[in-house]
Amino acid sequence: MEAAGSDVLIAAHSMGGLIAYDVLRAAEAEGTPLPRCALVTLGAPLGLAELKLKLAAEHGDLRVPAALTAWTNLMDRQDIATVGDDLGEIYAPNASRVRVRDVPVINAYRRPDGAENRHKSYGYLRTPEFSTAAARFLGAGP
Repeated sequence: MEAAGSDVLIAAHSMGGLIAYDVLRAAEAEGTPLPRCALVTLGAPLGLAELKLKLAAEHGDLRVPAALTAWTNLMDRQDIATVGDDLGEIYAPNASRVRVRDVPVINAYRRPDGAENRHKSYGYLRTPEFSTAAARFLGAGP
């Protein structure tokens, strides 16, 4: 994978967060060179017991992948996929001391019929916290 020397922002919703983690750890284990990456997970189920066991069996210790320069985990506490411990309590820092930064959000997405869907990607992408994470990556945020 070549990114022409540029850093990469990965925004991954739900199972995409699991896939991003899995790919980053597998590439690391294989010695595949990766660009420097910032990860924003949105409603990712990486704290669910079954997935933690599966990931630990496949990759060993649960930790921040080496390629990551930042990991922001956005989660709505009422989203079924984010039930469990905060990811910062589960995933150890990488060798560069990058930690998961857990950020509770309110996913206010409403279906056309008015019913709430706290897991919907659109709702996560519209949060000010996502905008802040993207701005931080671009060098425009705090």
